[in-house]
Amino acid sequence: MFTLFGMQLYFYFFCGHYVVHGNEFKCSSSRSVTVSRKSHPFIVVTTIGNLVSSSNLYYQVHAYRPRSDPVTSYNGKLTEGNFELQYRARCVYGRIVPSLCDVVFAVNNTKDWASSTTFTWSESTSHQYNHYYYYVYMNTYPRRIMFCYTMLSRTGGRLVTKVQVESTLRKMLQPFKTYT
Repeated sequence: MFTLFGMQLYFYFFCGHYVVHGNEFKCSSSRSVTVSRKSHPFIVVTTIGNLVSSSNLYYQVHAYRPRSDPVTSYNGKLTEGNFELQYRARCVYGRIVPSLCDVVFAVNNTKDWASSTTFTWSESTSHQYNHYYYYVYMNTYPRRIMFCYTMLSRTGGRLVTKVQVESTLRKMLQPFKTYT
């Protein structure tokens, strides 16, 4: 998804591809499927089987925002029953244009899905004059998880708070509970 003044999302796990609203992408070499929905908020879900135990997967977000905009980052974990959701969020705000909060999260279930719990996260950013790249990596051989992205926003440049991020993620977790 990309426009001159919009943002772009790239996913890599053996096969790399730009995410397009409402499309599905299958990668046979990694046995992963990426699906995005035209919804509010927008969401991308990638199923990660990872039976070959690779550790090289990531989301790359490319967005147009001035370098001078303030940034707040959050991370955390939510648990409901056998489901665990871990997340990383990077929120840019402080201008009269809408704020932008990139949220990358993973859903796992060790009991019903036999998910790995040893995976770790890392992230990095790079800036150009009027845009940035935000990378979120999943390391240490994630298996049988859902690796996801959503973007949250508020009008008037107001910061998306951690409470708002977690409230949204709790709602997003509910449909995953039907995949047992």
